[in-house]
Amino acid sequence: MRNINIFIAGAKDLIHIREVIKAMVLDMNHSLGSRGYDISLRACSYENFRNNQEEYNNYICNVADLVIFILEDKIGPYTRDEYILAVNNEKICGHPSKLVFLKKYKEVTPEISYINGLMANDDYYIEYEDESDLRYKVRTHIDNFINASQLAKQR
Repeated sequence: MRNINIFIAGAKDLIHIREVIKAMVLDMNHSLGSRGYDISLRACSYENFRNNQEEYNNYICNVADLVIFILEDKIGPYTRDEYILAVNNEKICGHPSKLVFLKKYKEVTPEISYINGLMANDDYYIEYEDESDLRYKVRTHIDNFINASQLAKQR
């Protein structure tokens, strides 16, 4: 069985959202077998590493296949550093892939401008309306990631 390791990054105060995404990933595992996939999803976040930044930086660089960034109205310095680490590691090593989800905003604040500037050359983010919309979009993108990895495996 192949494991797909997912790290969920975001501000400490988004613990509820990270837990919702982790629970959704566990639920996805149940449906993968019935769809004929020999894959197990493993999701973790900083809470799984005793709040040790060095340990989860190592996980992002050496273990994670996918890093999911959950942002609301800003990106804090630790999440920013994790994003930059993932971007640089992907350029050098080919992994991890990244998904960035940003809660839909009404106006471009300096914090939103900073996020736009940070991702200008590397990525784009996926806007979400609320928790339900976020769950749906994360699930859809993880499914797309699984399908792409299955196609790559067949080549």
